[in-house]
Amino acid sequence: EDLFDDRGMGFGESRFYSLDEAELDQNGELLYALWQYWVHSRDEALLHEHWDRIKAVAGLPLRPEFWVEKAQMVQSTRDIRERDYERHGLEPGFDLGHQLWVTVGLASAADMAEAVGENDT
Repeated sequence: EDLFDDRGMGFGESRFYSLDEAELDQNGELLYALWQYWVHSRDEALLHEHWDRIKAVAGLPLRPEFWVEKAQMVQSTRDIRERDYERHGLEPGFDLGHQLWVTVGLASAADMAEAVGENDT
């Protein structure tokens, strides 16, 4: 409840990130962790109780700021900036970790959506 806000943005470094600082991989990792818990516990009450926040966490990487339709990938400046600011600047890029975890997270969220009757979502 406290580590992701209503937008689906994660908390880190004692604050919620701005859109240009989004670590999209953590969204996917959280969704996958929730999915693992649900698969092993079948605690659908947790999914129902927190569905709005889960949906926001899943939806954040699909916002126009991140989703590149033509490439079918997400882009971000966060990991590019952390690696080598002087060389890479702040231009958005495609980070492999973001692609992997967003994909895994969205697949997990799709399973959970079906479990709570949100098939359209």
